[in-house]
Amino acid sequence: MKSGDRTKYIGDDKGLQGYEVVLLSVFPGGARDDWDPDETELYSLTEYAELGREVQADDVIEVQPIIKRGRRAGQQSFVRCDVDAIDLACFAHLRKN
Repeated sequence: MKSGDRTKYIGDDKGLQGYEVVLLSVFPGGARDDWDPDETELYSLTEYAELGREVQADDVIEVQPIIKRGRRAGQQSFVRCDVDAIDLACFAHLRKN
């Protein structure tokens, strides 16, 4: 997956459930309890892949929802959200059963 690709949010956040989202960037290890944002670099998903790194279950992904209704339906929202990688359909295979 790279920046700009779309996938579906499948997590528990009621505000995002069922929304298609655009992938933007990755916070490596962002879902860990000991994560320190001042010690972690933010990467675009494209750049992350070019570095030979793969998204892991404990990463956080920055996304933009796709608007569902109204005159802007189908366009990207101006809102950006940080979600656990495993809450996105394209990374659901990383979930531990």
